[in-house]
Amino acid sequence: MAITPDKSYIYDPELIGEDSVAFACSTDVKAWPWLALPPHNPGAINAQSFWTSIGASRARNTMDEDKWSALTWTRWECGDDYAAHAVRGTYDGGRSDGRISFTTTLYDVHDRLVVKVLGKGVIFQNRDFESWRAKAKQQAEMVPDLSDFDFAQHGKLGLTDGEHPFVSPLTGADGRSLQGLITKENGLMPGNRYFGGSGDHVNSTHLAELSRQALSLLHDGVNVKVTGGEMTMHRYVELGSIIDVTVSNRDAEKIELKFAQAGHDCTSVSLQFRQD
Repeated sequence: MAITPDKSYIYDPELIGEDSVAFACSTDVKAWPWLALPPHNPGAINAQSFWTSIGASRARNTMDEDKWSALTWTRWECGDDYAAHAVRGTYDGGRSDGRISFTTTLYDVHDRLVVKVLGKGVIFQNRDFESWRAKAKQQAEMVPDLSDFDFAQHGKLGLTDGEHPFVSPLTGADGRSLQGLITKENGLMPGNRYFGGSGDHVNSTHLAELSRQALSLLHDGVNVKVTGGEMTMHRYVELGSIIDVTVSNRDAEKIELKFAQAGHDCTSVSLQFRQD
């Protein structure tokens, strides 16, 4: 969506040609609370990807803050297992016919690869976006209160202190279904100490964390390390409305999930992982 953030995750940007930027990364945990999470946490990676894209787009003078935009696809590959959070990175971007694409590569203080993120998105040029979004929100069935939703036990979800559950226990005879619920209270700051968002909808950061929690639940809370992932967003996911999650495929190193809401297919997610 259209944003006017008053802070920047990247600093000292250096333009490299027309479409690339090299930059340093903030390590201020107070400013960026998700830095308290492990460097390869899917939610932290997607939050990082968003803010590096914002900073690099501004450095390239390609960002129109009056236009609404949406991420439609992203894929990330985690780097060195021992990498710490990033201190520098590069961003390679492009734009054509209202569509954007980017590749962000991040390194830690020892020059170890932290993660490589690819993404594609769309910029809404002419749509009456707020009116269109209002109709979508009206179609969603809202859950009145978090206490009305049955969340899975924290110990099954691999949560650290201060993290919120997003998913229910497994349902269905085959144990391949569950539900999710992300509201302003459990998904946005200050209620959620790690993740924020636009406040208009469930962001890619939340979808990545919901997927990670589902993966942990499917392994009964046994520690699994996410090594990469991919998300395709077909439709906005609304805050405060039940998300139906189906495990469409699963093997020893990969899981595929489908998210639907109010009968509409919204998001497809795959996570690569291994058990530590």
